Amino acid sequence: MDDEAKTLLREIRDLQREQLELTRKIYSGVPPWLNWRFSLRQVLIAVTVVAVVLGTLVMINR
Repeated sequence: MDDEAKTLLREIRDLQREQLELTRKIYSGVPPWLNWRFSLRQVLIAVTVVAVVLGTLVMINR
């Protein structure tokens, strides 16, 4: 096989890897343009804020 053929095969393989990665992201439920990675600290803060807001709403409506 000559160098041009090897180069083309490498490019095809790279494109297939990119396509596979995009397919995995799409089927994982997260669009590929969103990178949702939350730390435990961020999740705990968000849950606390939601709990405080809901608690406040319940207290106000009593």
